[in-house]
Amino acid sequence: MPRPGRRTNLGLLLLLVITLITGGVAFAVGDAPAAGVVVAVHGAAGLGVLLLIPWKSMIVRRGLRRPGLARRLASLVLVVLVLVAVGSGLLHALGGFEVRLGVLPMQLHVGSALLALPLLGWHLWVHRRRREFLPRRTDVS
Repeated sequence: MPRPGRRTNLGLLLLLVITLITGGVAFAVGDAPAAGVVVAVHGAAGLGVLLLIPWKSMIVRRGLRRPGLARRLASLVLVVLVLVAVGSGLLHALGGFEVRLGVLPMQLHVGSALLALPLLGWHLWVHRRRREFLPRRTDVS
């Protein structure tokens, strides 16, 4: 049975994959009537990411206590990019179609999501589950 932190991370990964796929499909389809369903699933997955923040924040706090400044900074940049993507997506959904600082909320949404992808890949690689067998110190086999 996976630990609660593991379940949170897997749920978050699933939601991020869903948002990536549905966002790409919505971008490719454009304004077609079929895009409404895809955009609704995209928005629901984005809200799911928001709902997992309290549980993920506990995991993040535990990880911030570990050594490694570069890992911490990269992970915090990933968090900021994901929050900007979700926040600008919410702003766009609530009618934020005005240009602010020369950028539309949708441009900020797509840009921050695309910038987050390499960091997410790095984060998944660094925190992958290793399957190698490590004997315990008390193991006499």
